[in-house]
Amino acid sequence: MQEEPQPFNLDLDGGNHFPPVKSLSLAQEPEAAIMGLYMQGIDSVPLDMVGTGPKVLAIAGRHADRVSTAVGADPERVAWAICVAKEAREAAGVDRPMKFGSWVPLVVTDDIAEGRRMLSGSVASMARFTAMHGKAPDAVGDNDRKVYERVHDAYQMQGHFREGSPQSKEVPDEFFDRFAVIGPADYCIDRLGQLAELGVDRFVISSPSAETTPEMAAEANQRFVEDVMPAVKG
Repeated sequence: MQEEPQPFNLDLDGGNHFPPVKSLSLAQEPEAAIMGLYMQGIDSVPLDMVGTGPKVLAIAGRHADRVSTAVGADPERVAWAICVAKEAREAAGVDRPMKFGSWVPLVVTDDIAEGRRMLSGSVASMARFTAMHGKAPDAVGDNDRKVYERVHDAYQMQGHFREGSPQSKEVPDEFFDRFAVIGPADYCIDRLGQLAELGVDRFVISSPSAETTPEMAAEANQRFVEDVMPAVKG
């Protein structure tokens, strides 16, 4: 397998969304890559693809060993993302097992308002992925669509994942509380448990910002490690 040429130009989703290598205007354009003998004896590495929209989720469903959703912590949205990946995999006739992960903004705190503030950068930046090109997919409800598109329109890269950024001010509390997990340990455990019931067995946690209140963020992280992680792992 290591000596089989692998083409540079792959149309993974059948939509011609990937420009050919010639668009780089190189002096010499490679047509294929060969991994070489140095790869012999090395076990294959499982592929984990992170997806937000239907196109990437479908590509991940066809090719990845694990699909990690980046649509927040709302069980309805995570269930939709998992369904897109599963349907694409089934349609492609791929029978390899597939696992699921989820990227989740989370803070363990008794002060919900402060929790929203500490996650404001993470939530806004993750939400932007749903409307990267200015429009949210059809699967998003009308109210949430307005939030996603307002975040897109206000987005400043210098505020990427930054607390208090212009885009973070476009996220209403009700959206915050569905997209992120903010609350005491028992609440966080329950919310992660809802995603686990959908088949998610690996979480990538976006932790609270320490920009303005490092002590509060450190306390929240400690509570997550001591109170939430053992329960979720169990």
